[in-house]
Amino acid sequence: MKMIIYKIIPILLFSVTIAQEVEPQITLDRRKLVILSSEDGNKKIIDKIYQIASSVATQLQRYDVIDRSQINRILKEQKLQHSGIVDQDQAVELGKVAAAHEALLISIQNFGQKGVPIVTQEEKEEPKTGLFGWIVKEVVKAEIDKSTENVERYPNNINTVIDGELQLIDVETGQSIASFGIHADHTGGVKSKSLSHALKQIRSQMYANLKNLFQLSSEVLDIQGNDITLLLGKNMGVNSGTHFEIISRDKKRTLSGRDITIPGKSVGFMKVETVSTDAC
Repeated sequence: MKMIIYKIIPILLFSVTIAQEVEPQITLDRRKLVILSSEDGNKKIIDKIYQIASSVATQLQRYDVIDRSQINRILKEQKLQHSGIVDQDQAVELGKVAAAHEALLISIQNFGQKGVPIVTQEEKEEPKTGLFGWIVKEVVKAEIDKSTENVERYPNNINTVIDGELQLIDVETGQSIASFGIHADHTGGVKSKSLSHALKQIRSQMYANLKNLFQLSSEVLDIQGNDITLLLGKNMGVNSGTHFEIISRDKKRTLSGRDITIPGKSVGFMKVETVSTDAC
């Protein structure tokens, strides 16, 4: 008798899911931004950093900056007290009062200006002295330092140092979106000139960071040969020479009841040549 062996062949059923394109988040409006700073420190430098932050955010044309005087007016009208020392919670409260989307909180940890000696070539090549000569030299130097301890000895070669941090806060959630440090160090010139150079460093850092924190997202409206039309223009700070990365749309799939977003792929870059109010 022959034994018939039946092979059981498993049939694997695959759940075929169709990926759906995700509508991109298009930048259409500027973000309302309130800039706040703690007055617990050197008010002079804090005011200058505040002015730079406000100027840079306005220059980018991606933010609608709510003026500090407007905040003070609202607080006065609503009879609210403000101590001047702002933390994250107070920044959220003030942002809500001003109807802002985000709050930029400025804090300065270190600011200093002092004269430093200019090292000449002769001093660099100064011959070594013996122990006795070194002792005499140090004693004389100590006497000079004592007699001029309240006098700036190097007023024409000032070293300026600024260290601070800027924190971007979502007013609706109260959560910190991002933060970045600022640092400037310049030596040379009188106090005002040295400070001016240091503040230029701060401005450059702020411009780069605020620009990265609010990246523009558009959609390709039309393609004619090598010409691409995007739905963004001068109203959002797009200028001739601006570069965009072209990315295919994200796709969404559902696996085991869970939504999975598959990011789009980079397919090229474009450089803006002509710009209108709301397209380029």
